Amino acid sequence: MNFYPHHISDFNNATRHLTRVERSVYRDAIELYYDTESALIFDVGRLERRLICTDETEKEALKSILSEFFIKTDEGFIHERCEIEIAKYRANTSAKAKAGIASAEARRKKKAEREQKSTGVEHALNSVEQTINQEPITNNQLKDKRIDRSTLDPELVDHLFEKFWNAGMVKTGKKKAKPIYVKILKNLKGESLADFTLRIVGDINDRINSNQLGFDSMHPSTYLNGERWNDQIVISKAHIAHIGTGKDPIFERHTNQAWAAEALK
Repeated sequence: MNFYPHHISDFNNATRHLTRVERSVYRDAIELYYDTESALIFDVGRLERRLICTDETEKEALKSILSEFFIKTDEGFIHERCEIEIAKYRANTSAKAKAGIASAEARRKKKAEREQKSTGVEHALNSVEQTINQEPITNNQLKDKRIDRSTLDPELVDHLFEKFWNAGMVKTGKKKAKPIYVKILKNLKGESLADFTLRIVGDINDRINSNQLGFDSMHPSTYLNGERWNDQIVISKAHIAHIGTGKDPIFERHTNQAWAAEALK
């Protein structure tokens, strides 16, 4: 056992009449009992060494507490309270082991379900991308083959939105940003859902890498509402000067101030 319940009042009531040495030896004896989860050995000489009883006072204390608190049996010196607590501990451990096995199985099944769903989403993505990657088609053909986006696959939308959400912008206002993102997907023309998402993810990465002033605090909903992927990316002079140096650039306060001010509204 790694631990055992120590009831202070019970221990004090049972040991008030003992000397300090006897109380100390008794405490060491029951801790050895719990640690090994077995009766104390018959060989008192070996037991003295295990409990570090070196002088005569400690050895006499050990004999006294064995006589008063332990029962001599064929298995060794038995302590009734210790046996009860060990039995409880083993029963609890067994129950936890069974619960752990059941929990692991449940996690395995859940993981399998997630992988199956993920495979379905990837298949949908591939189908959309294959449609876009076909040979160029005429405007009339595009009109005929335009995807009906009045309703979207929720799993596909969730998958794509997470790609956008984790692209690197400040993670603020997720509930506000998602409906805007879905509305944009529904209104896309001539571009697949996946291609659009990859395009704005790339734009976000470019703006972050260029240290565009104010972009580090722009909310995702602001980015989507303002269609900011269409804005020009202005790289600060400080960033250009430090490219390849491994140093963090110091933003010039005058760089793209109008863009930053709007982003921080």
